[in-house]
Formats: sequence, C-alpha cells, structure tokens
Amino acid sequence: MQVDMKKVVFTGDSLLDNVWQAEDAGLDLNFTRWTDMVAKELEFEYVNTAVAGDTIKNICSNVESRVTSYKPTHVILDGGVNDIHQGVAKTAKEVAGNLEFLDVVLFESGCKMIYVFFPVDFTGVGDGQINNTTYSELRRTLKEMFERYGTRFIDLSTTLGSIGNVKSKAYFFDKVHQNQYGQMLIAQRVSEELRNWFGIK
Repeated sequence: MQVDMKKVVFTGDSLLDNVWQAEDAGLDLNFTRWTDMVAKELEFEYVNTAVAGDTIKNICSNVESRVTSYKPTHVILDGGVNDIHQGVAKTAKEVAGNLEFLDVVLFESGCKMIYVFFPVDFTGVGDGQINNTTYSELRRTLKEMFERYGTRFIDLSTTLGSIGNVKSKAYFFDKVHQNQYGQMLIAQRVSEELRNWFGIK
C-alpha cells in the first residue's frame, strides 16, 4: 500500500540544517544538503526548520513553530547529541523521554515521525558531556525505544561507518558533519528506506 508523503518537515540540528553551509568549513561552495536531494528524488513538498546546535528539548518547546504549523504528513529529524553535549539532558534516557513526548505530539497532530541516526567520531572533542561512549548509549537507547513504539528509525551506521570509526571520505575534517559525498550517500539511503517503507515509486 502506497503512503502519500504530501509534505515533509525536516528538523533537528546541523546535520539537517540548510543554513549551515559547507563554506563554513572552507571546503565546498556548491553544497547540496541530503534533505534537498531526497525531496527532489521522491518529489514531495518540504520545509526545513533544522537549526545548527539545536536540541530535542528546544524542538519540543517550539513544536508548533518548528513542525505542526506546517501541517506535514511526515517529520524527518535527528537530534539528541546536543542535548547531552550542552548539558540540557544528563542521560540518554532523558533524551529518549523528550523524543517520546515529541512522537506523541506529532501523532496527535496527524503526522508520523521518522528518526535518522548519524554515526560520528567525537575523539578529541574536549568540551561538553558527549563522547563516543555516551553517543553509543544514546544510539542504543533510542533504537530500543523506537522499535518498541514502532517509530521508523534509519540508522546510517551501515552507510557512513560506525561511531568512532566513520568513513573519512564522507566527512569534513571534524568527523561530525558530512561532506558532499557523504550527503549523497545519506540521500541514497534515506530515499531507499522511504521507498521501501511507503511504497513510493
């Protein structure tokens, strides 16, 4: 059965933020985000409200302006790492609780949530509370929760490498943000998952 993805809201942090450009890293002036590629490939209307450095807690607090006011059929998002990094949430379970709340709010507004997890390498990151160990715990906790509630979860670990051991050719030097090649890999994987799940031709 085909599901009609009429309108999608992308939201989250810098991994979805269209304002955050590759030129900030001084590497690529002709940068196309994976969100734009997916929307073009699958031909659906979309809005991107992601903000670099944002947290799930903040999205929950501003869910109307960030998501529901656009009346989407689906929401594709990432997030949680900044909650821990900035000390907004102390544990992965706290992040999961906020995402669970967000999932319910979105469901009640008539749209479905799809969460995308990005592997990164925090080796050498000296500030904040996040590291490869805490990020791995976040991945495990969120995956278990989404499986329990039947929320779609796209784990890009098989596409971009594992936490602490990412495919360097797909990332900028920080090993957190994906370069143009990485954006292409993400777009291909997400498009494939959406086609398989929702019968999109």
